Order: sequence, then C-alpha cells, then structure tokens
Amino acid sequence: MQKRMKKFLSRVEEEFGKVKSRAGEIAEIVKEDASLGLRAGGHKLKELDLERAKLSKLYTIGKRTYSLYKQGLVTDRETIELCESMARLGSQAKKQHSAAKKLSRQIKFRKQ
Repeated sequence: MQKRMKKFLSRVEEEFGKVKSRAGEIAEIVKEDASLGLRAGGHKLKELDLERAKLSKLYTIGKRTYSLYKQGLVTDRETIELCESMARLGSQAKKQHSAAKKLSRQIKFRKQ
C-alpha cells in the first residue's frame, strides 16, 4: 500500500511539474501576445492618424479644386461634373437652412 501511495504521489508530483512548466510557457506566451498587441495597437493608432491627415489633405484639395471651378479654371469634364453636383448640394442645403430658419421664427415660445 505504501509503495502504491509513493508511486501515486510521484506521478502526481510529475504531472504537477508538467502543469507548472506548461503554465510558465502559457504565461510567457500571454506576456508576448500582450506586448505584440500593444505594439499592434500603437501601429493602428498611427495608421488612423495618417488616414485622418489624408482626409484633411483631400478636403483641402477639394476646396481648392472647387474654388478653381468657380473661377472657370477647371477643364476636366469629370471634375466639372463633380463640382456641379457639389454646387447643387450647396444650393439645396441653403434652401433647407432658409426653410428651417423661417419655421423657427414662427415658434411662439422662445428664450428671450
């Protein structure tokens, strides 16, 4: 019986050692993954900043192009069509703004 108990305890100790070793490996993997995750997140933030900067430049290019269109200096047909579409949208937005402003004047209970 004592031999069996020793053998059993020896096996338990051996299995515990394997689990402990594996836990150490897993902890190292998690640590590495966390580090890689943080680094990847940092790269993603930089990517988003660069995409935001690109959009800002695109907005500036669009404003400049639209300004040139209004001066009659744009000759590319596709760009002219885009600018004409932009002009129509601007006109529609002004109409909506005027309608909203007119209705807001009719509101009887306003802050004074």
